[in-house]
Amino acid sequence: PRSDGALTFTVTETLCDEYARLEASEFDGLSPDEIALTTGMLADRDEMVNCKDEFERFYPGRTRSYPGTHLPNYPEIKKYILPVIECGL
Repeated sequence: PRSDGALTFTVTETLCDEYARLEASEFDGLSPDEIALTTGMLADRDEMVNCKDEFERFYPGRTRSYPGTHLPNYPEIKKYILPVIECGL
């Protein structure tokens, strides 16, 4: 639940417009340090979304692909994702 306790919300045109404005500027002003600290872990068989091109536009060279689907299971996390986190890549 949200911090105000609400469990539902209504998607309105105003809400969509506000989100579009936010999305248009969310990557403005990324510093080289911030880019260097960011890694996108992308599943090679993601059946829900493919945002590699968009991610690469803002974080060039910062994507890593791992064998798996959109929702990695524990063995995939342990084998492919944790080592990247642990070595700080």
